[in-house]
Amino acid sequence: MLSGNRFDIVLRNLSGSAAEVEAACVALRGTGFVNYYGMQRFGKFLDNTEVGVALMYKLRINSSKQLLNESNAKAGTMAFTLRSMDEERTAKAGIGECVTHNLFTPYPVFMERSGVHVAHFKTTLLLLPGGNKKATGLPLPDYFVSEKTLGEENAAILAEEAEKAAKAAAKKAAKKAKKNKKK
Repeated sequence: MLSGNRFDIVLRNLSGSAAEVEAACVALRGTGFVNYYGMQRFGKFLDNTEVGVALMYKLRINSSKQLLNESNAKAGTMAFTLRSMDEERTAKAGIGECVTHNLFTPYPVFMERSGVHVAHFKTTLLLLPGGNKKATGLPLPDYFVSEKTLGEENAAILAEEAEKAAKAAAKKAAKKAKKNKKK
């Protein structure tokens, strides 16, 4: 994304002292100035943003450009579904190129056989040396179980970190005991 335009401005035939000019420049640096939008900003046909996005991402398929423009107008940066677009068929044709250019991130759709209910719960876990701690998410009842287990490599990493933490805690406790013994 563009972070802004930069310009060098040359001022000629100024009136006022050098100190007044310097004070005005300092004020401009601090507050900026109003840039009134004109044809250079939006283009003759009010299409500069579409042209800029198309050039920047080199979208070649018209349906991709249409999908990008419509999704920006309807959803901005929020998630959306292709079914919400005016022309779903056109949106489906353009989604591939937009995903290829990392303009959209697809969310997985969880499906099962008809009549089977699927629930998707998300949570944030803190993997700590002393054990895992749930940071966010809904509390889950005990009857929710998973067949997933921690792989050997990850289990070894966590065990190594727990061992380091235990040694550090023992060292700290010994240092504290030694300090208290001196008193």
